[in-house]
Parts: sequence; C-alpha cells; structure tokens
Amino acid sequence: MRRIDVETSIFALIWALRESGEESENDILFRVLSEFKSIKDSEAQSLRAESEETQLSSESTQQPTGSFESLEVKSSKKIQGQTFERERPMGKIRWVDDVFEAIRKLGGRATLHSIYREVENIRRDAGRSVPKTLDATIRRTLEDHSSDSANYRGTDLFANTGRGEWEIRQDRRA
Repeated sequence: MRRIDVETSIFALIWALRESGEESENDILFRVLSEFKSIKDSEAQSLRAESEETQLSSESTQQPTGSFESLEVKSSKKIQGQTFERERPMGKIRWVDDVFEAIRKLGGRATLHSIYREVENIRRDAGRSVPKTLDATIRRTLEDHSSDSANYRGTDLFANTGRGEWEIRQDRRA
C-alpha cells in the first residue's frame, strides 16, 4: 500500500461517495476512478486482480510485523497567521475530527453556538447525519478531549477559555 495525504474535506468527500459493499478508501476510489476514466469492467477487474496478486506475492516474501501501513489524513491551513495541523489514521470520521475542523475553520477559538453551526455545516456538506442531539454531542466531545473538564478521557485537544468558549490547545497548533 502507498500513503497519500489529503485534506479532511477531501477525505469526507471520498466517504460521501461510498456505495454498499465498499469498505475502504481504496474500494471507493477504485470505483470512482474507474468510472471517471471509463475503463471497461473487465479491464478494471484485471488491473485490480493483478495489483492484488502483486501485493500478495510481496507480502509473502516479507516478515510479518503485526502492524499495517495506513493512509493518513493531514489537514493544515493558515488562519490569522497561525497554522493548525492534525494527523490521524484513515477510517471512520469521528465527532472529534468534525469539532476540531470546525474550531480550526473558525480561527482556532469559538463560542459553542458558532461551533454547533460549523459542525452542522461540515456534516451536511459531507453528506453525513446531523442528529437531533447535535449540541449535546458536541459538548460531550469537547469535554472528553479537554483536561479542563471533569469528563476528560485522555486526548487533550481543546481548552475551555470561558463560559461557552473553546479553543484548540496551543500545543496542537503547528
């Protein structure tokens, strides 16, 4: 497997294109790119089978390491002179990713109300669900990822800077 870096918004678009039976980014992109290039199904399947055979033969000659190479998503953008950067393994987009992206888009610091609206926009634009409990879910996510909260669960991403105001922790800014 190869590794590519994509922005969070592109990653969300890839998963928004997912069809039933597709379980990885590779499956989704293979179908989309095959359709885009108008490759005949038999040629596309032949290419895919050839790729899988090559991968299997190279894996059989390597010592197993117990870990898998994964595609990472890297989001980096300058806002008001600061760069916010976050890397995470590819896979299901988590609430914390949407909340982090929302605060980043809002300049690194925002009120709860602004965060609610931005997360809602991010999820709608990506074709993901927006539950009725959106506000509570966002509050829980902020508290779970802030050492300022009694609900803190281990990854210290956010700081509570006042009543109803949150920011990305300084050490999470690149």
